[in-house]
Amino acid sequence: MKLSQIKLLLLLPAWVLLTTCEKTEWAPLDVKNAAAIDLRTTCDPCEGDLIFGPETFVRNTGKPVGAPFLPPGQFPGPNSQPMAVHRIFNMGEEADICLTVANHGVAAATITLDGQTIFTPANFTQTNMTLQLNSHLLAGTHELVVTMLGKPNGWIEVEMRGCITTPPPPLLCSEVARMHCEARGWVVMDVFPLEGILYCTMDGRSTENNCDTCGVYNIYVWKDGAGDHHCPGIYYSTVKGHIYGGHIPCECDDNLYWCWYWDMQDCIPDF
Repeated sequence: MKLSQIKLLLLLPAWVLLTTCEKTEWAPLDVKNAAAIDLRTTCDPCEGDLIFGPETFVRNTGKPVGAPFLPPGQFPGPNSQPMAVHRIFNMGEEADICLTVANHGVAAATITLDGQTIFTPANFTQTNMTLQLNSHLLAGTHELVVTMLGKPNGWIEVEMRGCITTPPPPLLCSEVARMHCEARGWVVMDVFPLEGILYCTMDGRSTENNCDTCGVYNIYVWKDGAGDHHCPGIYYSTVKGHIYGGHIPCECDDNLYWCWYWDMQDCIPDF
């Protein structure tokens, strides 16, 4: 699914950096047709309805944010690139939004919205500060990506509010699983919405390679007891919100290898 593009029409200068004692305005992005913004609204987006979060992202010792994408027991080395956490949310209507990032000891991070970088490591120059972005988003599905760098043990809290009158429609679990898989750079090979599973492989290998390991072959589960489509008629002890690899040992049985969890984001099971 192609994500909606962020509408580059800002009600206020795009970047606002807040500390406990001062407010600094950052240079705005390239804005076109700014006069087309509807200024009649009296709603303050930062005090509006909750659209996303609040969610805490932690830079843990030994692994960057996003490490759940790695198989159990495998962690990136000291020279590896940090991994990103992708979050999907829906907008039921276009609206003015306010994205707030509360920083607690994070020295560097990058945050993008619909592929556009909105906060860079240069914005994270001191601890216990608040970063804020006022903008305007179109209706549809959007993607927020958080990548944290620097020393471990810091954390940030991200929240988005906006001036909306229609609650955002919930996402189907098959949609969230698909976007989660593709955000990793993997390939969705097959989806069985009613069964509650999605096959996601690293290199586009067949779903019938169901004895492969977590590092190349994943089954996303959003219904308890959902299992391998290629081994039907078996009671599976799988749990929704978890990712499984192939069968170990290599035979049709309740022996799918547990890989990690995935964030279902309060999705609605397909029906």
